[in-house]
Amino acid sequence: MDPLVPRRALLSWYRSNARDLPWRHTPQDPYAVLVSELMCQQTQIKTVLPFYAKFMKLFPTSKALAKATEQQVLAAWAGLGYYRRARFLHRAAQAIVDAGGFPDSLEGIRELPGVGEYTAAAVGSISFGLPAAVVDGNVIRVIARLLALDSDPTKGDGAKAVREAAQALLDPKRPGDFNQALMELGALVCSPTKPACGTCPLNQHCAAFLAGKPEAYPKLPARAESQTLFKAVILVVQGKGAKLQVLAQERTGKKAPAKGHAADRLKGFWAFPELVLPVEDWTAAELLSVKEAKKILGKGVALSGRLPKLRHGITIYDIHLLPFRFEVKEGKPKTGWEWVTLTKLKKLPLASAEKKLLHSLEAALNPPIESQLGLNL
Repeated sequence: MDPLVPRRALLSWYRSNARDLPWRHTPQDPYAVLVSELMCQQTQIKTVLPFYAKFMKLFPTSKALAKATEQQVLAAWAGLGYYRRARFLHRAAQAIVDAGGFPDSLEGIRELPGVGEYTAAAVGSISFGLPAAVVDGNVIRVIARLLALDSDPTKGDGAKAVREAAQALLDPKRPGDFNQALMELGALVCSPTKPACGTCPLNQHCAAFLAGKPEAYPKLPARAESQTLFKAVILVVQGKGAKLQVLAQERTGKKAPAKGHAADRLKGFWAFPELVLPVEDWTAAELLSVKEAKKILGKGVALSGRLPKLRHGITIYDIHLLPFRFEVKEGKPKTGWEWVTLTKLKKLPLASAEKKLLHSLEAALNPPIESQLGLNL
C-alpha cells in the first residue's frame, strides 16, 4: 500500500471531524498532553473531560503538581479510577522538575515514571514532532482491519505487524496530527461493533471492508467473565450537624487485598468498614455488620437501619454493596479507625464506591422535607 494516499485522506477527514478537546488547544505543552494521555487510558473521553479541567486548574504545570502531596493528587483524581496513573503522573512531574524541564526525546520521555511506548510516542509526536507511531486500542482495531490480520494483534507476530504498519502509515511531517487522526478514526468511525465503514476515509484501503467482514477483526482473545462480589458496608456516625463524624480509615496498602478489593491500588484512599459476603443475604449481612461494628467500637454502637443497595464495577468485578447505618453517642474506635467530619471527608481521596456510599448516607441523614413531614408529593 502506498502510504501517501491514505495519509492525505485521513488527515483531510481529521481536519473536518476532529473533536474539540481541551488538550488539543495546547499541543506545545507536553505536560498537558501527558496529563490527557494518562487520564484517557482505559477511560472514555466524556468521563475524562471534567476531571481534566479540574486537575489542570489545580495543577496547571508540572511544578505545581510536583509540589502537591499525594493525598491532594489522589483527591483530584478520585472517581476517575485506575489510581496508579495518578501516582505515576505525580512522580513524573517530580522527575520533570528535578531534571529542569520536560524531556524532548523519546528515550527521555520513556524514562518518566509510568510512561510506556504508547504514551511516549503520543507526547513525543504531538508536542515535539517526533516521528513515532502510537499504538493504542483504537489504532490496533483500525490497523487489524486494514490488514485483515488473522492473528491476535496484541501479542507476538500480530502485535509486531500492527506496530510496523502503523509506523509505515505515519506521516513523518505531521506525526502528532496523524497519530491523533488515526486514534480519532478508531473512536468515531472504526468502532468495535457496527463500524461506519461507509463514511471511513480509508475504506478503499481496508482489506476487512473490501472482504465484507469488518467486524470479524480484530481477532482478540475472549474476555474474562464478569465476577459478582457482595460486601456489607458499615457506616457509623456520631454527633450531629456540623460536628457529625463518620468512622473511616486511610488505606495503607499493608494488608493483603481481599478478592476484588485491590487494597494496594487504593492505597492512600479513605474507606469505611466492610465485610466480604459469600452471597447476597441482607439478614446475614446485618448480623455480621453488627458484630463487626461492636468489635470496632464496643457495645455502645447501635444499628439505625439499612441503606439502599448500591452496585459498583471495577474491571471484571460487579460489586453489590449492602450498606448499614450505625450510630454511637461517643466511642473510641479500635486502632486504625478514626472519626472524620463530613466536611473533611469530602476533601479526602475517596474512590467511586465510597463517594456513592457517602452520598447515600447524607441522604439518609438529611431526608427531603416532604419525607420529614410525611408527605407523598
